[in-house]
Amino acid sequence: MLATWLDALQLEAGSHVLHVGCATGYYSAVIAHVVGATGRVVAVEIDAALAERARENLAHYNWVEVRQADGTQAYVDTFDAILINAGATHPLPSWLDALRPRGRLIVPLTFTVDQMPAGIGKGGALLITRRESNYDVSFLTVVAIYSCEGARDKTMNDLLRAAFTRGSFNVRRLRRDLHEISTACWLHSETFCLSS
Repeated sequence: MLATWLDALQLEAGSHVLHVGCATGYYSAVIAHVVGATGRVVAVEIDAALAERARENLAHYNWVEVRQADGTQAYVDTFDAILINAGATHPLPSWLDALRPRGRLIVPLTFTVDQMPAGIGKGGALLITRRESNYDVSFLTVVAIYSCEGARDKTMNDLLRAAFTRGSFNVRRLRRDLHEISTACWLHSETFCLSS
């Protein structure tokens, strides 16, 4: 699954990449290898012990910075690619704002249900590409993954579950403009809309 996601990010030498949910740094190392010393990787992990292990594992990559932090924060930097390696109920404004034009964001949109283990959500991974004035969206894979702390909302969880239950995942755009809900809206909220 992660190989498919990394391939979809279209990483190349010199890319600047944000990896949220880096754990011990394995996939951050893969990213660092691809972007090379002319690139930059910011690897974020909320768990202090995992972040410390990632820092040790990635120490020989001078172009990788490991941050022990909440990955939902606002970022001063902008990135060519962002990989969210944990489930969210919605793409956060901080992630969308950190995308450069033509930048690519992969985010697993997941909902939780009582029958699943605590902290695990299921849904689908989206590839979001920033254009000059809008965002293109494509569906990558189905997913069951640990939840991203701070990126879950009860109302959005219920809306997302209902959207996936309806079936047909015909989403092509992410809209951030205010508009009335319509039949083109697959998942609609006050701050964003996934639309056909």
